[in-house]
Amino acid sequence: GGDFTQHWLVSRDKGATRTRENYPAIWRELASAPSPETLLKDVLPRLRAWTLALAECRFRSIRHCATVAGLGLVDGLQQQCNEIQGFCDTAERRLAETEVDTTRAQISKELKRQRQLLKNLLDARDSFAATLLSRRCKDVDADIRYSCIEALNRWAQLRGEASWKQYLHFAINDDEAKVRAAALLALQPLFRSDDGPLSTEVKSLAEDLRPRILERCHDIDASVSAAALRCACDLAKAEVLKEEDYDRITDLVWDPEALRRDAACVFVSRFILQEDIFDQPNGTADGSAAKRHLQMLLDFLVEFVKPHFELTERLVAALWRKASCLEDWDAMTSLLLGDGELAADQHLAIAFLAEATVRVAFDDWLANNTMEAEALLQRAARALCPRLPTLLSTFQSEKAAMLRTASLCNYLLRFCAQSPPGPTGGLLAGSAGEPVARALRSLFLRQTDLEALEHLALAWAHLLELCSGARPVLHDLVKSLYDTFLQLAPLVGKPSQGEIEAEVPMPDTLLATAQRLRILAKAYDVSLCDVEGFVSTALSVVDERVQTGTVEPELTVTLLELLALISVRHAGQLMQPPLPAVAADVRDERQLQQASTAAEDLLELATGFLTKDEDHRLKSAAFGVALCTLSAWWNAAHFGKTEEVKPWFCQLPDALQDALANHLGKLLAEANQVPTESVLVSGMPEPGDLLKSSAFSHLFVLLQKGVASTESVPSDAERIKTARLCCLMVATCRHAQVAAGSLPSVVLSQARSRREDLQQVAWTLLRRLRKEAHVGPTQAEDFFTTLLAAVKFLHKDQGTAIAKDLSFRLLQHVGVGKLTPPLQKALLNTLRRGVVNAAAGSAAGFLEALTPWITKHVVEDILIDNLASWAKEQSNQALQEAGLEKLLEACENTVKKLDPESPEKPSKRRRITKGGNRKTPTSTQEIKDAMELP
Repeated sequence: GGDFTQHWLVSRDKGATRTRENYPAIWRELASAPSPETLLKDVLPRLRAWTLALAECRFRSIRHCATVAGLGLVDGLQQQCNEIQGFCDTAERRLAETEVDTTRAQISKELKRQRQLLKNLLDARDSFAATLLSRRCKDVDADIRYSCIEALNRWAQLRGEASWKQYLHFAINDDEAKVRAAALLALQPLFRSDDGPLSTEVKSLAEDLRPRILERCHDIDASVSAAALRCACDLAKAEVLKEEDYDRITDLVWDPEALRRDAACVFVSRFILQEDIFDQPNGTADGSAAKRHLQMLLDFLVEFVKPHFELTERLVAALWRKASCLEDWDAMTSLLLGDGELAADQHLAIAFLAEATVRVAFDDWLANNTMEAEALLQRAARALCPRLPTLLSTFQSEKAAMLRTASLCNYLLRFCAQSPPGPTGGLLAGSAGEPVARALRSLFLRQTDLEALEHLALAWAHLLELCSGARPVLHDLVKSLYDTFLQLAPLVGKPSQGEIEAEVPMPDTLLATAQRLRILAKAYDVSLCDVEGFVSTALSVVDERVQTGTVEPELTVTLLELLALISVRHAGQLMQPPLPAVAADVRDERQLQQASTAAEDLLELATGFLTKDEDHRLKSAAFGVALCTLSAWWNAAHFGKTEEVKPWFCQLPDALQDALANHLGKLLAEANQVPTESVLVSGMPEPGDLLKSSAFSHLFVLLQKGVASTESVPSDAERIKTARLCCLMVATCRHAQVAAGSLPSVVLSQARSRREDLQQVAWTLLRRLRKEAHVGPTQAEDFFTTLLAAVKFLHKDQGTAIAKDLSFRLLQHVGVGKLTPPLQKALLNTLRRGVVNAAAGSAAGFLEALTPWITKHVVEDILIDNLASWAKEQSNQALQEAGLEKLLEACENTVKKLDPESPEKPSKRRRITKGGNRKTPTSTQEIKDAMELP
């Protein structure tokens, strides 16, 4: 094991695959080409001695090559044996058919000779293979062990001798996952009993390995687990498994790993369900069979997953495009609408099954645009869209079922709205969609589950695109909620509710109304363009919380999100022309002129929350609202400005900027204190992804759950998620004052976090800035100015060593090799500004923190010399204290790594001009001229 060279048998270089195919074939041909007599007498002894000797070499690469060569020789011997066995079988048939004595004698003589040769070849093969495997199956190198087990797989398929199978025992428990998987794959041909029952020897082997195979079904590696589950199918068919083994395997259907889940689902379909429902792609079940298969799935769900029916999605993902019963929406609709006799649990299960099927199909259609997914969604839409009112009323009494039904309705309407005009385009057009609108209105007022209301609101948004008659119904719904809110909001904080008497207390009624308005605000302007009335009333309720603290946190968070959504919608309406996504039924130009004032008032309230309120979640809500409002109005001013309209955007007051930075710093400090081994948050919404929810939406979903819970102190996971989402909102904000402030510096400082999930937010911002730096010189300057500000920010708080480490980490993600000339120019100009700032004093050690910008060597050497010369001319006492000597030393050492004028090592300067290949390096003057340097 002293050699770790990436030789051809394990390399990923170009041509390595062909070598891995051709190299064993050469040795296989060496054993199969000679006659058996020549092979046994001369060729095989020489090759055997040579390969076995080299297989003991201490160098891994030589040992691996020799092992593969020896295994190839065994394959060649097996090929010779197969040919002789075929000859013997043919000779025996001819001997039985021939009656001529002389011919029979000749055949018998040749048959005897060939049998002897076959015996000798088999002995040679077994001896060689046993010797080689006994030494190399336990090699320290995993690739060598894998090659041996892979060869055993080939020999098992050829019904090799059972004496070789002993090496599979310990290979199943190998430390390397690919070796374990190969051993399990080698066992599958042995355990298959297509020709009848297993032999006594193989059945004994299966019973001996059963505990190990069942243990490997729960292997940490999904590919190993899938291979073990396929072996378990063969063991079940051979009746080797015990009754208690089936439950252990069935539980894996709900595993999050797709490979493990799919293999377990095959086992369940064959040995747990009454019929095998895997009938695709070879065929499809008819109506009665599909309904029977769906009934079996419902029984299975009730027995094995109740009450956690949300795991149904994993079962559907494993059955997707394999079981035709999920595509028969006539049968599915019949069960959904209660045409058959279903128990209560089965009725709940069918709602989960139908919703999961449509959701999986929609995701597949949206991501891959597959014909199968589109066909399923079209069948589901034709079957259910005309019956949506009946479907919604059927499940309205059961909370969990109603949630899934609302989600099903949302996905179906979204597909109808987004799919090209065709079979589903006119299903809900005109009067056909009005009953659906009325059903949605009725449910939206009665349902209390917020998640179900979210799905219903999204269904409303898609229905508006399909049916013109739905818009008046939605307007009436919003108007009723609007009136209720304006009636109840002035009573907040008052000791008496006046003349209003209701069964539900006023605060609960107001909260429920505000929540419905908040949810509908994503699809409709719930303020009805009433800035002076509705928006100012909502602002006054929030201000009551800031001034007196009498408003409950849940209502406050709800109103903050509602106000942010309305402000975003009004900013979009002021663009010229207005965005189609924010087009409103009610538009009042006079009221819209007050929207900017309302946005400023909202930012002032956010400042109050961040500086006065003690509630951790309310501060985070104010943080999200402030950045959302700033981003929306900046984008509206940037993208909607015309010659006739003067752009306007929200200014970021210094007090708010300081409050935002302080809160984000506290969030990150608390998140970094969480032990890395206890909580690891993965996944984060990507900026600009129109198909997924934004960071703002994710943040308020998290905050809504937090304020609705009984836990006043956020959990560790909530702290980390909140910090990550707040950082992501900073990373996506283009507001000029935000970009020039301290918030990006706080986010980039997380490059030094010990938590990987917090480091990712820094890299997200860095990737965005790095991508935009190529747009033009201004963006390139902004990119490096932001990095310099982050280093300066950390230098001020933590000192030179910490700031230098941040510089090193940031430059690692800036680029590999030399930067493009515009980026080199921007980097040098930024370094010059850093030197000028340091010359003003109060920056001890700051220039030393910038040395990684030089030592990363992303700038041409002549430009580094130019910078060093200029910096020497600026030398003063303040620069010396700032670490000028360290910076000059870094410049000198970096240039010495490669002498650009050396005739032996030509300069690797990047070409400045575009065009054909240059045979000479770019001259120094060309570089200066291209970058406009002196």
